[in-house]
Amino acid sequence: LSVNKDNPIWVCKEQTDPIFQLTCFQEMNTVLMSLYNGDLGKASIWIRQIPNEEMAISAMDSLAQSAASFRKKDSDQKDYIEACQEWPNTFRQACIGGFAAGISLTATPGEEYKEGLKFCNSKLFSETDHKACMERFIWSLFIIYSSDKMDKICNNLPAEDMQYCSR
Repeated sequence: LSVNKDNPIWVCKEQTDPIFQLTCFQEMNTVLMSLYNGDLGKASIWIRQIPNEEMAISAMDSLAQSAASFRKKDSDQKDYIEACQEWPNTFRQACIGGFAAGISLTATPGEEYKEGLKFCNSKLFSETDHKACMERFIWSLFIIYSSDKMDKICNNLPAEDMQYCSR
């Protein structure tokens, strides 16, 4: 398929099976991020075109995960944070959490936790943003790290963040 720049998610809207439609919206992340050269704010406008809120929230998480691969590694990620913060709560949390999960997929192997924790501790985050970030990021670390490594990471978190390590 070629990308219709005027409506890149058209193919997803035409899916009749909800599972295929959801998966299509989630997997459009790479197309949208490439189409907008890594600009999450611009790419996310298509999320508003998804008629089902649950699918749209899931697509936002997926889009933000993809956005993490476009980030500058030694940046405060202000542009991405601000793009997420333009959305209402549930979408905002999915965006922030998705971006954090994307860091765990694209950061230096074995050291993903360092960059992700730096992101989640951004001074630009409200308490709710920090919570959404930490919940999703720590969950993603449990998938990629051994329990021994997770114990070490969790034991070095500030007391108020230890709650995110309970499984």
